[in-house]
Amino acid sequence: MATAVAGLRTLYERALDPGFDEEAVAAQLAGLDRLTVAELGQVTAGCGFEQKFRTKKQAVDALRKWLLGRRGAYDRAGA
Repeated sequence: MATAVAGLRTLYERALDPGFDEEAVAAQLAGLDRLTVAELGQVTAGCGFEQKFRTKKQAVDALRKWLLGRRGAYDRAGA
């Protein structure tokens, strides 16, 4: 779990880089497919989420929004 959390946090920090794109997010999230809902709960908690997710899809969608939202907020602030 620690490796998954570290990878997601690194990607979150890279969200402000010009080379950041949705493909990087998709690749990182694809690695989470093998985890159970409970394990994904540990990953989301490690990323700062307090919410408990009932399904893997909900957890992965929340992580996707978290990662892409950082980039979107940066783009909106720079507009």
